[in-house]
Amino acid sequence: MGELVVMTVFNSRLHESYATNELFTFLDGKTYTLDGIHGTFRHDVWVGRDRVSEYLRHVPSAQGKRSKAYQDVKRQLGDDWSTDLTNGLRYVDIAIELGYSTENNV
Repeated sequence: MGELVVMTVFNSRLHESYATNELFTFLDGKTYTLDGIHGTFRHDVWVGRDRVSEYLRHVPSAQGKRSKAYQDVKRQLGDDWSTDLTNGLRYVDIAIELGYSTENNV
């Protein structure tokens, strides 16, 4: 397999000069159990006047919200929550685990 490089690709649907994170796009909508909590990845894109921001979140499903791991954190926070994976590289390992390959996606 080729070397994995976190890169961006052109996405004309959003903005002429905007590139989106390829791995965020790959993970969007996929289900995964993260830290014992079942949920779905959501790739959020916020387009402003002079800036575009991207976020990758793991949003717990109804099943995930019933898990002990989720309920323990909810008790501490006092509200529902999701996991922000935008910063860091944990999402790279998850994408590979879910089938991302530079050979298939470049």
